[in-house]
Amino acid sequence: MANYQRWEMVDYELPLPSDWHAVSEVLDKLHQELGDRTIFRDAVKVLVDDDTLVFRYRKARGDG
Repeated sequence: MANYQRWEMVDYELPLPSDWHAVSEVLDKLHQELGDRTIFRDAVKVLVDDDTLVFRYRKARGDG
């Protein structure tokens, strides 16, 4: 089986912070959601869609 089939792209969406001071809280919440995964290494894209902050990242299939 090809290695790429063991990975899937996941979007994790959060409300867009009202100010950039709140961004660290958003990153903390994302880190809690992903566990010990290094979010900056695994993050592929950070998107802003209307009032939503979207982190698109790669994770192994079967990860929580």
